Amino acid sequence: MTTGLSAPSGGERLGFRVEGMDCASCVGKIETALNRLGGITDVTVNFATETLQLSRDTASTTTSNDIARKIRALGFDVTELPPAVIPSTPARHSEAHSGHDHSGCSGEHDHGHDHHHAHHHDHSDCGGHDHGQLAQTPVSRTDPTSPPNVSMRVEGMDCASCVGKIEVALARMPDVSDIRVNFTTEMLELNLVPGSGTKVADIERTIKSLGFGVSNTRELSSSSDVAVDVAPAPAMRNQRWWQTRKGKHVIGLGLLMGSAYLIAQFIPLYAEWIFALAVVAGVLPFARKAFALATSGSPFSIETLMSVAAIGALVIGEAEEAAAVVFLFAVGELLESVAAGRARAGIKALASLVPKTAILLDPSGAQRSVPATSLRVNDLVLVRPGDRVPADGQIVQGTSSLDESPITGESVPRAKAKGESIYAGSINVDGVLKVRVEKAAADNTISRIMLISTQK
Repeated sequence: MTTGLSAPSGGERLGFRVEGMDCASCVGKIETALNRLGGITDVTVNFATETLQLSRDTASTTTSNDIARKIRALGFDVTELPPAVIPSTPARHSEAHSGHDHSGCSGEHDHGHDHHHAHHHDHSDCGGHDHGQLAQTPVSRTDPTSPPNVSMRVEGMDCASCVGKIEVALARMPDVSDIRVNFTTEMLELNLVPGSGTKVADIERTIKSLGFGVSNTRELSSSSDVAVDVAPAPAMRNQRWWQTRKGKHVIGLGLLMGSAYLIAQFIPLYAEWIFALAVVAGVLPFARKAFALATSGSPFSIETLMSVAAIGALVIGEAEEAAAVVFLFAVGELLESVAAGRARAGIKALASLVPKTAILLDPSGAQRSVPATSLRVNDLVLVRPGDRVPADGQIVQGTSSLDESPITGESVPRAKAKGESIYAGSINVDGVLKVRVEKAAADNTISRIMLISTQK
């Protein structure tokens, strides 16, 4: 489990994601139960973001496992958050409940159902993937003891559930530690003990067995500390949804179901058998993935649920309904993949806002072109009309209008003069500016936006 951040009282701060809360009554149940545990204080549950934060006395016998067990006993799914996203100070109670209207919320209402059920269904906006598996023992997320020596790009992740599946599977492999999967950038980093019986190819094989693609594998050579490309990345190309693996699967299932319906009209006696054939052909990829997940430590996945449902429908003689279930599930997976792809495209578009080069002014006034990433604080740069600003800084000479819409969303260019601050990625409209760099490339506004967007 994660080592929490230090709390002001000498304890530690712990954070959890809690899924399955339907109303303020759920929040109250969790807070009441946790406040009864020894050594636990400052319990705040945010209904809108489905997060829980608390302070734990390090001398207490209550562990993070005990906290997670207590929450699951109430019928909710829970997983521990990494320390990087946990504030070091407790949030005010009023903030923890923001985002939910309590008007008309009469205390212990249950919305017509009991919360003490298994909660294995999906409560998130992530259609097509389950989060019920988060109720398993969480993957260890201690701070890395050394820089990762293996990295690779993992393709096909549609939501945080995919991240969990990969981490659970790799955590079961010997000599593999410090597993970090970034959903937004599709990057996996880990530490592999040199000389281990587990090879990089074994890791790739495990990930591919879960239904994901692997590319751009890089391994840090222990002898030279130089990254070696084990599997170079293929040429990147923008694929339409129908060109993707999931898109082709949906199209194939649609044609198969359409053919089954058409043939059933002419040969009604064999309709059940035709639909059964369509179900078997359609559910096979999901069943194969469900088996791989089960053997990798994630037995209660949505693929398992869907496969059982389809096979069960066949057993009771509802082949037509089973075919519809398989097809609709495949469509849901495709839509989820398209949405995730658009989100990643937005992050990549942010990176393209900052120009690759900048015009650096020497103390003598001479101009030379340098990489924008090499700019340092207090450097002077020249920004001509039509250029993008290469770094966050302050105008020291000149007046111009700047289009800041890519960063702030403001549609009208704003007039800027000496002494005013400007953002990297802004477009200089009509004047020549001399700008003093105030932040390095890694710390400018766009870099910080990208950092926040790519954190898990």
